[in-house]
Amino acid sequence: MFIGIYDSLRSAYYAFFVPTEKGITPHEVAAIKERTDKSFRLADAESDRDLIKLFTHLYKKAGLIRQPKLIIYESNKPNATCLHTGSIMLSTELLDRQTKAELAATLAHEITHLAQKKAIHAVDILQEVSIIGLTTLIGVSVAKRVNPKERASTKGILLIGTSLALGERIVRRLLDIPAFMFQRACEFDADRGAVILTENPEALITNLQNYDTWYQSTQNPDTPVKGQTFLNRLYSNHPTTQERIAHVQQLKRRLKMENSKIIR
Repeated sequence: MFIGIYDSLRSAYYAFFVPTEKGITPHEVAAIKERTDKSFRLADAESDRDLIKLFTHLYKKAGLIRQPKLIIYESNKPNATCLHTGSIMLSTELLDRQTKAELAATLAHEITHLAQKKAIHAVDILQEVSIIGLTTLIGVSVAKRVNPKERASTKGILLIGTSLALGERIVRRLLDIPAFMFQRACEFDADRGAVILTENPEALITNLQNYDTWYQSTQNPDTPVKGQTFLNRLYSNHPTTQERIAHVQQLKRRLKMENSKIIR
């Protein structure tokens, strides 16, 4: 029940109070270790001059006051991630595969996620508080139906405890639906941010198509590809690639953009 609040408090603790080693917090190291057991480092102004220049241009254009950390980690999987600590992680495979325009779209997407961070934290906390409140109401309701003389008995404790456990699971699954809807909306918004910041919707569309191809290439060829079921889509934190591409194309028509004017 308290996992979500605990994770939010732990992220804030690691981000602001734990001394860092080489500028990377233990929370960020843990996130990197989930993706690779190889080397990682902060982007360097000398060896990553072009990357830093591009990143600086985009985050300033997005209106971020403080420069986010840019972490590069060694991996053979193309991936970009925005962390709760306000850092962006890029894999070496991603940097090797993408053109400058495609990389700009990736960075702009993740930078927009950073701008969403406060709203995302607020929704996470609201969800956990709601789960606690609704689960407590279920427990109180069940306790009132139990004979007062039996509440302290083994039978009464088991009944109330079971209702709390099951109630928490049911409430969490129900509240996950609007939470995932919000996360999917954040993805659409991050795509919109990428289009506005780079003025190059075609690069973002290429990224989405490439990510889909890269993901499918990592799957077992003997395993048949199954379409998303209704429940899978309901509990997914990302829209489908087709939905995201259609959204970007709609933005392109709305903003009347054809090609990049700033980054080529």
